[in-house]
Amino acid sequence: MKLVAIITVLIGLARLCFLPTIVSGDSMEPTLGSGEIHLADQRLYRNNSPIRGDVVLAQKEQGGDLVVKRIVGLPGEEIKMVWGRIYIDGVLLEEPYLHPESGWCMLPKTLGEGEYWIIGDNRDVSLHLTVGREEIVGKLITPSIHEDPSSQI
Repeated sequence: MKLVAIITVLIGLARLCFLPTIVSGDSMEPTLGSGEIHLADQRLYRNNSPIRGDVVLAQKEQGGDLVVKRIVGLPGEEIKMVWGRIYIDGVLLEEPYLHPESGWCMLPKTLGEGEYWIIGDNRDVSLHLTVGREEIVGKLITPSIHEDPSSQI
């Protein structure tokens, strides 16, 4: 009985630190595929700022749906997108993980204090969002685990 209580406490503590999430859709391909299961570390950004390139779990808006996207723009930077390629303060961002170029373009936007610009690696189908620091739930930290479709029955 004591062992069950210890395991229950450990699982509860783990859930406070790590949030399991299932990637839905193909906006993060080829980096992440739909149906992959990951853990988001909810503690990492308590004492550290998110950095460019981090793949994060974020809310579209306060209390909104959760999305998995990559942090591209940091507070105070000017972001522009031309044919799916990102420019930060006028300099092309090197993105080796990027899905082949797309036709998306976006006029320059300057991020405010505490704002981050996030987007998926598959620019043809991905939403791009400006989120506040408080809307970033955590950083994805685990290698992918594919969800077993038969478990949906």
